[in-house]
Amino acid sequence: ANIAKNDNQKVLPPESHKDFTARWNEEYGNRLAPLAFYCVLRPQDQEARKLTIQFMDRMAGYSSWQVSSSPLDEVPVSHSLVGFATAYDFMYSVLDERRRTLYLNKIKEVTEETLYSRSMKAWWGKTYIQNHVATNVVALLTGAIVVLPHDSSKATKWRDFAVLHLNRTLQLLDLVVDGSMDEGTGYGSYTTRSLTQFVFLVKRHLLADTAGEFWLRQHFQFMLGTTLPGYAEIIGIGDSGHAWFYGPESQLVFLDSFVLKSGNGNWLASKIRERKLNNTKPLHSEYCTIFTEYIWYDPSLREESPFENEMYLPLMRFSDAGLVSYNGASKQGKTFLSFKSGPVHGRAVYVAVENQTFPWLQGWKRSLNPGHEHPDQNSFVFYPQGKPFITEALYGPKFTFLNNGLTFGPSTTSKCYQPHEGQLGECGQWLDWKTPGIEHAWAEVIGASHQEGMVFASGEAVHAYSTKLGLKHVYRALILLSDDVLLVVDHIELHQTSQLKFSNAYFHNLYAPFKSQFSGTSAVVVQDGEEFFVQWASPAGSKKPTVSVGQYDQPRGQGFIRTHFLNVSVPLMEQFTRVVYVFSGPQTQIQKLSIDESTSIGIRVKVRTNGKSYSASVVTNYSDPRARLKFVSSLGYAQVRVSSGKVVLFAGGHRNQIEDYFSDMDTSVSYSEGSSPRYPAWLVFALLAIAMLAIVTYIISNWKTWFAKKTQVRVFFLCTALSILAFPGFYYYNSNTKSLHTMKTRHLDPTSIETKPELLPSVFISSLRGSGGYLLKALFDNHTDFFYADFQFLAMADSKLEYIKNEFADACQWQPGYDTKAKTAQWFRTCFSSPQTLLTGSGQETRERTTLLKRRQLYPNSIVVLLSESQNWNLKLPWLIHATNPSVKVIYLVRDPRSWIADQLANHQSLSQWNVEERLRTMFSVLGLKCNMKGGYPSEYDHLRAHFKTKQTDSDTHKLLALLWQANTAASLRIHKHVPSGNYLRVRYEDIVDNPVQTAQTIYSYLGLLLPMSVEHRLLQMIKSNVFGHPNTRWRQLSSSQVSDIEDICGDTMTQLKYGKEVS
Repeated sequence: ANIAKNDNQKVLPPESHKDFTARWNEEYGNRLAPLAFYCVLRPQDQEARKLTIQFMDRMAGYSSWQVSSSPLDEVPVSHSLVGFATAYDFMYSVLDERRRTLYLNKIKEVTEETLYSRSMKAWWGKTYIQNHVATNVVALLTGAIVVLPHDSSKATKWRDFAVLHLNRTLQLLDLVVDGSMDEGTGYGSYTTRSLTQFVFLVKRHLLADTAGEFWLRQHFQFMLGTTLPGYAEIIGIGDSGHAWFYGPESQLVFLDSFVLKSGNGNWLASKIRERKLNNTKPLHSEYCTIFTEYIWYDPSLREESPFENEMYLPLMRFSDAGLVSYNGASKQGKTFLSFKSGPVHGRAVYVAVENQTFPWLQGWKRSLNPGHEHPDQNSFVFYPQGKPFITEALYGPKFTFLNNGLTFGPSTTSKCYQPHEGQLGECGQWLDWKTPGIEHAWAEVIGASHQEGMVFASGEAVHAYSTKLGLKHVYRALILLSDDVLLVVDHIELHQTSQLKFSNAYFHNLYAPFKSQFSGTSAVVVQDGEEFFVQWASPAGSKKPTVSVGQYDQPRGQGFIRTHFLNVSVPLMEQFTRVVYVFSGPQTQIQKLSIDESTSIGIRVKVRTNGKSYSASVVTNYSDPRARLKFVSSLGYAQVRVSSGKVVLFAGGHRNQIEDYFSDMDTSVSYSEGSSPRYPAWLVFALLAIAMLAIVTYIISNWKTWFAKKTQVRVFFLCTALSILAFPGFYYYNSNTKSLHTMKTRHLDPTSIETKPELLPSVFISSLRGSGGYLLKALFDNHTDFFYADFQFLAMADSKLEYIKNEFADACQWQPGYDTKAKTAQWFRTCFSSPQTLLTGSGQETRERTTLLKRRQLYPNSIVVLLSESQNWNLKLPWLIHATNPSVKVIYLVRDPRSWIADQLANHQSLSQWNVEERLRTMFSVLGLKCNMKGGYPSEYDHLRAHFKTKQTDSDTHKLLALLWQANTAASLRIHKHVPSGNYLRVRYEDIVDNPVQTAQTIYSYLGLLLPMSVEHRLLQMIKSNVFGHPNTRWRQLSSSQVSDIEDICGDTMTQLKYGKEVS
């Protein structure tokens, strides 16, 4: 307002329509709404009011609002309409009747003719998740809301279209469970500016609340993780500048007021606002969100730093975008690192299109437009001590070489800069998302971990390149060794038919040029008098790289943005090619870089810096668990040994990971205490022998006196007999320290879960049917590390093993050493070692069998995971491990009996097919014949067995199920204490639902693995999105009497598992 009053020509649109349409003119709509809002706040400021009305008179007087050079681009018109219609609403009370009519007619005209009519034909009317879409459709909705009281027939049409279209966008975004935006951070703020306005408008005017969408909640994390230290700049993912294009204070206070309600959004907005005021001049794009920021701000939400939350982790993983960031939105001076490797448009949208998740999603080319994305897979950004060393090249042409990526040559198919070729979709001003095959341009983060101050991130980007290049692997791994030192390993493999001869690695700095030195083995960047170094090396026998430095000027408005680059060109070897880089900040001197070993499995690199040595081992054959186990003695992807003696494993099973989890989570997720006796057997026998020897010696030495007393003799023999009879009971109690029906749960001893170096683990998941095994399936299915199969499906392959297939075969507990089931034991051993043999040559070929065989052939060293939903095998886990493989890891899944029973009752068809009552009756009729001394009958089944002695009615079905749950669960908890320490993990279904990522990380740590981001994404989609929902609170539909019955029957075990009672 002050600028307008001091020099109105800087704010008002030009008088001439020709001048208004001569250039991109969105700035005028952006200025108008906050100016009008100022008039609402300061109604006494007559000068500002006159300027605002003058502004609107000029806008209303133009015959059209389109830019003459872009007549088919509605975006500037939409900016003008949002600003004009909003100003009309703010200024309505002070407008005369003539202007009210004039302005309203202009809003009608533009909304109908320029936006609504065009939406039927223009690409944005059929597309979702794109800044043009959000901008144009919110403008259409704004016009509709203003016109609705005056012309409901037309306005209703506009409103319904807008609401339907943006609701679909939010529905699609709800699959994007990490809150990311495919257009990146700069253009992403363009889209979210409109999306937050949409959510607010429909809540206020249509009483529809969409603020609970999961994507909105997670979007704050994305904004946090993509903000550079110091709060003034952002990662340049996609088309981005140094900072946000719109807001982001407005979006942040919206998220806090309507979604988060935590004070975190207000805190980050305050930090960004402070840095903007100190370092940048406000632009029209920032003006336009001031009024929404003011309206949405909730001062009752006290600013709260998210870093104070004990759940905060400095390494943030965005599983949909394929992005990892370290120290995002931290204080100035903190080291920042990011790494990106993901599919075009993100994982969720790719899968949604492939699976046709929504009927209105009409394919890749019609419903999507990821034109603002970059060919930037396997790229990274590095700010040591918060100072820019390796940066993005920002908004510009879509070239791989501008994105810290790799190009290859010679290529005859490149559309630009031959003989070099980069990733699919490159070469234009926008990413060419219509290039054949780009919808499958898939890259993926393989591993991401933060351990003891070090960070590991790696990605495979081979599918981001044309298959015509003949690439087999394009793998890049990063290890942040210290705040000042980053190790980067590039691994490239070719198919035998490939004609490629060289690769080029590019690294960018926006602020200063690279200078090559030491005969092309290193380079330096000098900024503000400080030196940043990069060195590189190749294994012995490799051809020497060639080095070049340069700069590239990207057009931007009336000027350009210059980026400086280093290009390391490496001749490609026949088998595989590796290059190692070390980037160091000004506080560190690299004294030595050498490669100690380079094999088909991986590479070992030694770095000496400031007197400290690091020996880093990086597995490049990352999809083979056995290869990883061999190369780094764990199932992780890398290992670092420091000269101080510290060893850092980038794998699961670390003490800090699991102890942190258990300090936050319920102890119902626990490891077995094991069955070790209080005292070893040899000690008990030795003490008994010494006591007997002492007694005999005493008697011999005093035999005349002693035997003269007959009473003493009788007492002695009586005590001796009682001791001999009591000894077996004492030893049994000594070996079984827990009572029959209860088991104390303790925290995990992390030292007990290490995997033996020479053995790959196998996994056996055991639960009652309907306890949520499908959620654990999401953790293991369709990943190269695992061969996942349903236990019952594998059992079907052998018609002779009816016993294994029958979940109600018996209710016997088998102790270790129960060896009468040799065939059963052999069948299980085959399952865990060579499951493919059970699928070959037996039974009818099915699609599932063929898929499993093919998967085992592709990944022969994958970890076998079997899911059993059988009450039968829950009772035999100690025997199973003893009889098959000591490296078998058991996961026992339990579920709240109320929830479990409600699901069974709700699914009448499944319950009928299960035929549980009849099968239990049959089981009990032969139970005495089944169980013997070594496979004893569990007394926990007594109440269930008694149930069949009385006539039951249909209304007692819930009681029957409760008795089954109680019997099996209580017996299982007692029996499972005999599972060897380190081979048992109990997980509650409810913990997976309520804390999916934490629980999944704990399960993977138990197995010695890092949780893959692809698995994390799939699990979150199943649990958190509104599309792939699941029942968790259905039990609340039970009657109070049913709940009371269940709690009476299962109460003790529920308490043991930390399930609170609802009925007292």
